[in-house]
This record gives sequence, C-alpha cells and structure tokens, in this order.
Amino acid sequence: MLIDEQGKKVGIVTREEALAQAKEKGFDLELVAIRANPQVVRLINFGKEKYELEKAKRKARVKSKPKEDKEIRLSPNISEHDFSYKMKQAEKFLGKGHRVRSSIILKGREMAMPDKAISVLNHFNEELKDISELNESPKRMGRVIISIIKPK
Repeated sequence: MLIDEQGKKVGIVTREEALAQAKEKGFDLELVAIRANPQVVRLINFGKEKYELEKAKRKARVKSKPKEDKEIRLSPNISEHDFSYKMKQAEKFLGKGHRVRSSIILKGREMAMPDKAISVLNHFNEELKDISELNESPKRMGRVIISIIKPK
C-alpha cells in the first residue's frame, strides 16, 4: 500500500514500483506499518522531516528551562521587617517553581551562638511550610548554616 507525499492513498503497488516512484519524484520511501497486510509505505522528503524534528526539539528545549536554586541570606539578628521581606522574596521564588536555599553566614561573636541562627532558619522554614516542603533541614558547614526548601 503506497501513500504519496500529500497523504493520499495511491494503492497497492510492488516494491519496485514504489521505489521507482520515490526516485522519480525525488523522495524517500518510509515503511510505516511492517505488520500490516499489505505493508504500508509512504513517500517523504527525509531532509525536510529531519529538519522539522530538529526544530521541534529546539523549541522543546527552550520551553523546558531548568529550574534553578535561589539563595536568600539571613542573619541571626534579623529585624522583623527584613524577615518579612525575605519571606515575600522566597514566596515569589517558590511560586515560580525554584528551590530556595536560605543561608546564614556567622561572623565574629555570632560563631559562639549558632543555635540562634538555626532557630531563625527553622522559623523561616516554618512560616513557608504551607507552600513549600523541607528538602534539607538546617545544617552547619563551617561558618555557614544552610537550609533548602522546595515548592509543593
């Protein structure tokens, strides 16, 4: 069964006739259904078909931009206004589907009281728990304490 380049059925032809028609028109012969009786083949422009597939892949790649990690830096002695502003930023990032890494860098005398920094991060994660879930609980890595949350 031969199908031409417009998608119209030509009819049942021999293999040699199908190849001759393809060569005459400058197309390639593609086997569509091997298990059908009779087998179904169609005339295609393979170069054009390959180009269309590449074009579709490029378009899909552009649309599927990977989500990135956004970082929000806090401090152990953060004011209430600054804290609420950072929360709004985190909500905006989570709304766009990004993961949020909240971090506190301990400086000077703050190094002696990492519990206060951890409690600030816990409070930050607790406030955002309705739109996010905890990916990594607060942990200390040298002078930095990091916590990661991801959108629900």
